Amino acid sequence: MPLKFGSKLILIYLVSLCLALGAVLLSAQSIISQQIQRRHQKKLEALTQNVFFQLDKKKDEIRLIARAIANLGQMGVLVDQREVGQIRRLVRPVFKDSGLDVLYLADPAGGLLLQLQTERFTAMGKKEASLVRRAILGDYRMRLSRWEQGIFLTGSTPIILEDQVAGQVYAGLLIGNDFIRGLAMDSDAFLAIINEGTVLASTLSGREKETEELEFSEDLLQDIKALKGQPLPVYVEETMYTMKSQPLRDKGGNLLGFLVIGLSRNELNQTAASLQRNILAIGLVSGALGILLTVGLTYRMRKQIQHLTGGTHRISAGLPADIIPVIRGDELGALADSFNQMSRTLAERNQVLEAEKEKILANVDFLSMMVHDVKAPLTGVRLMLEILLEDSPDQEFTQRLLNMRESIEELLAHLQNVLSITQIEKGPFTLKREAVQLNALAALVRNQCQIIAESKHIRWLEDLAPDLPPVAGDEFYLERLLYNLLINALHWAPRGGWIKMTTRMVSGTGENWATLEVADNGPGIDAEQKTLLFQKFSLGREKGQAVTAHSGLGLYIAQTIARAHGGKIAEEGREGEGARFLLTLPLPDPE
Repeated sequence: MPLKFGSKLILIYLVSLCLALGAVLLSAQSIISQQIQRRHQKKLEALTQNVFFQLDKKKDEIRLIARAIANLGQMGVLVDQREVGQIRRLVRPVFKDSGLDVLYLADPAGGLLLQLQTERFTAMGKKEASLVRRAILGDYRMRLSRWEQGIFLTGSTPIILEDQVAGQVYAGLLIGNDFIRGLAMDSDAFLAIINEGTVLASTLSGREKETEELEFSEDLLQDIKALKGQPLPVYVEETMYTMKSQPLRDKGGNLLGFLVIGLSRNELNQTAASLQRNILAIGLVSGALGILLTVGLTYRMRKQIQHLTGGTHRISAGLPADIIPVIRGDELGALADSFNQMSRTLAERNQVLEAEKEKILANVDFLSMMVHDVKAPLTGVRLMLEILLEDSPDQEFTQRLLNMRESIEELLAHLQNVLSITQIEKGPFTLKREAVQLNALAALVRNQCQIIAESKHIRWLEDLAPDLPPVAGDEFYLERLLYNLLINALHWAPRGGWIKMTTRMVSGTGENWATLEVADNGPGIDAEQKTLLFQKFSLGREKGQAVTAHSGLGLYIAQTIARAHGGKIAEEGREGEGARFLLTLPLPDPE
């Protein structure tokens, strides 16, 4: 079932609303997602700056502790006099509270006077501890090594005695897993120190001894190596981080390793998911509001269109047009006003037409009554002429009587046509169908026209199909049709000429047709007259010929009757060779 206009309008509104809303929501999601991504990048940058700030801060703390130890009491005198026991008693409490992992005091020549260290440092192997001591004391630059514990931050300060360097304080702090986790405290971040593909320390290492290094697969190390300073998403233990790497260098600019900093994307993903939910909720709410507004907007429009449709249906059905309500103030309301004005105008014109129709019907009734009144005396005159023709001995007088009888017959035929046209046009024009034999009807009408034929010495020629089936038609009107064809032929056939009637049955395209042809040897019909032949009040065949004997209704009535029977009439003669009128009527199905 096709959609109604109102439904189509609502559908168009909804599709447009959904498309526009979808475009806005997608644009909003794209813009907000970009903003969230930028915020995530800025947060990663801030985390990176904070980590390096904490490292620098820790370096400053180490230097301050070393300076404080160098300035304890008479530290210069004690070092100069090599009072190791006194120095140990003085420094140990400070070292214990400092958070350092190792502390060395050396003389100006580099000789080691005092060494304090934590258990974490003591746990290192002798070889590794020796390397750290030599590095801190300055035998060679501090370098990263394959220590599980991590790397060291160091600081040193001289011990001054009377403006002379009496010794040196060296302090070191192990940057291990605990320190790294402390840097990432209160943030969902991943930190790691990597050197030559080995993770020296990380926020994940050492949490569970059984799985200490499981999280650092070869693939993860390869992903971290590929960062090269560019933030990239990397999975660590089924958690995705946005990671970036920063080089770690000593004072000489030598590369010590990389500090890998990663910010969890959980917040980013949660924010994106929340954003999607919010956008979806906003879209649904907006869509619902849009639907409500659309339905509300189109409801009155549809009601106005329904009123207009109902009014036009009443007019098309011939019913009186009612005044429809105007429920809108826009173009549809103006259209409804115009429709109401048109309805009022049509009602006024219908009243005028009804009045005119009553007058016409009254005139038709009067004309029919007048025709009946005229036919009665003419019929009496025709009977008197018949009596006079039987008793008249004078040939000239007889011929005059015959001419009078021919004129009366034609006049009666014209009067009968007037009665027929009034009945047809007054309506209703209904047919009383029955089985009609065209051959018998042709013989009947021929006898009716015999008087005129004899007066003009016209010969009748017939070629009637003996097995022609009957047609389903109204015998009264078919008789009137054939009578008009014969009267027309008798009028135009020359004196002493002929008229031929032919009947046939024609089959084709699954239907059967009965044809009746009336031909004469008169002057024929030219091409100009053929176009007007079956019009009402069409008169004459030859230019300049008198037409006073014609009403111009005979062929028009014949065509009207033929069409009412589902048939047709055509003129197929040639100018100068006579007229040939062919009547075609459908034959009923034999079943």
